[in-house]
Amino acid sequence: MPKAFEVLKYMRGKQHFTGEMQRHKLLYYVQAWSLAWTGRPFFDDRVEAWTLGPVVPNVRNAILPLHPATGSLSREEQALVDAVLDHYGRLGGAELSNLTHQERPWLDARAGLPDDAPSSAEISHDAMRREYTMQSLQGKGPQRPGIPPQEADLDDVLNLAEVASSRWSRTLALLAE
Repeated sequence: MPKAFEVLKYMRGKQHFTGEMQRHKLLYYVQAWSLAWTGRPFFDDRVEAWTLGPVVPNVRNAILPLHPATGSLSREEQALVDAVLDHYGRLGGAELSNLTHQERPWLDARAGLPDDAPSSAEISHDAMRREYTMQSLQGKGPQRPGIPPQEADLDDVLNLAEVASSRWSRTLALLAE
């Protein structure tokens, strides 16, 4: 599993950032859509509900190298990041902040705090998974990437089947009753 800093380095090679706020919100959306599409976090780093929206503290004020990272993300991981960038990348930090302020994960993590109150509350994986799975089912958000054909070998198919099986096993058991 890559670190958030590795994701930032890859994203920098794909687009110019308009500021640190944009970087944090794009990282947040990579994490959120990974949870919705795969059921797994994209990176281990904590995401917090700060005043201006989600922030990944581990990469706060990170200085990115001049040259983008190559080879640090798998093709599947790159496809997911690219899908998020294609959908949200044209939005600036303030626009992305406003968007996150309308969505449940940030609102719930702040638990009714005033807009200007500081907070380091974590935005939970479950909250992200619920919100963005619902958005996906409603046809909102980025287009889910497929596995690139050259990577769709038997191991990939079996891993995806195992994830789907564990994700749906309880639901299928209830339906079978």
